[in-house]
Amino acid sequence: MNHFHQVLDIHDSIKRKRRVAHCFRFFLSVARFLFIATVVCSVFNSCAPFPCSSNHILISGNYKLNDSSQGLPMTMMWYNVENLFDTIDNPFKNDQEFLPSGSKQWHRYKYVQKLNHLSEVIASIPSDQLMTDTALPIPNDGSNYWQMMPAVIGMCEVESKQCLDDLTNRTMLKPMHYRSIITHSSDARGINIALLYDPMKLRLIKSYSLHVDSTLHTRDILVAEMSVFNPKSLSRDSLYLFLNHWPSRRGGPKVSEQKRIRVEQVLINEIQKVRRKNKTAKMIVMGDFNTYASSKELSIFTRDYLMCRLPAEPKSTIHNKMFPSVETRSKILCDEYAITGSYLYQGRWGSLDHVFISPNLVEHVEYSTLFVRDWMLDKGKRLGGYQPRRTYLGPRYIGGYSDHLPLLLYLTF
Repeated sequence: MNHFHQVLDIHDSIKRKRRVAHCFRFFLSVARFLFIATVVCSVFNSCAPFPCSSNHILISGNYKLNDSSQGLPMTMMWYNVENLFDTIDNPFKNDQEFLPSGSKQWHRYKYVQKLNHLSEVIASIPSDQLMTDTALPIPNDGSNYWQMMPAVIGMCEVESKQCLDDLTNRTMLKPMHYRSIITHSSDARGINIALLYDPMKLRLIKSYSLHVDSTLHTRDILVAEMSVFNPKSLSRDSLYLFLNHWPSRRGGPKVSEQKRIRVEQVLINEIQKVRRKNKTAKMIVMGDFNTYASSKELSIFTRDYLMCRLPAEPKSTIHNKMFPSVETRSKILCDEYAITGSYLYQGRWGSLDHVFISPNLVEHVEYSTLFVRDWMLDKGKRLGGYQPRRTYLGPRYIGGYSDHLPLLLYLTF
């Protein structure tokens, strides 16, 4: 009997030792896993975009924003993207034309191709200074190419937030981690104004829409108050963006002029309100104004409200200061193809898209330009010259980019 109990005790002792060994191996495995996870995370974090800091951001190499001897370069972009619709029916808007069952047969293939084309244009912006024709892969390491990507992209003719999410998360723009804002206007077709911004370069304070007039059924004005770090003063500057898409010229310029003047008055009232609140506020007003620089609406705006239009005319007093002779790929192509505006109408180039800045931003401007590449253009058979390679020409699907060319503004803070 005693022998039997001894055998049982030995067996229990062996089982206890095995359980201790299992527990030890388990904790050892957990420790190994945590160590490997820590190493992987540290490697990933060293390659991923880094969090924004108010006084220390690594841009490229040894360049730091808290070095007051260097300015922070920043690219602003405006682009009428020509009917960026998703494929989902909005029962409250007249978007039937851009549905799979609509007259444009706007199915997923066309939608995805449109997104890819727009992302190709945006991702090619740094190539303008690098004198190349195509977009390069966007790195995540704070290199110069990442540095030259647009910090702000204003767009019009965007239907929904879903379009912006797909553009920023399902195309080559994904490494930029752009954040987006969109209005919800009373436009009958449901097209809106949108903003993409790089949170590594700008901090959003607030954004809001200015509703114009319900009887006009036009687009709201998108206002965004941003904060940008100024390495020279080691402080943050307030930057106000006003994005516009004024009523079209349908019915003739005289008939539609009054509609645009009503929108302009809403914009002017808001600018005056901002100036009363912050006299030193820096402001950028950009958009598709559907009118030319010499028009009554824009003449009032620049004359009475001290806004400088870009690009300035060669004879203007601010031209030489703001626009040194900068040789970019876009400038070469504009000269070669005689492109003098962002939009082609009846064979003539004109600028319906404009950028205005407040006078206290003049010293920060490096230059502004149209952005163009060969692959964004078509050789016009009827017109004899080059024209923007658009998505649709009437009912015919072209599969291009947009009927407008984008505008670029290069600043240094």
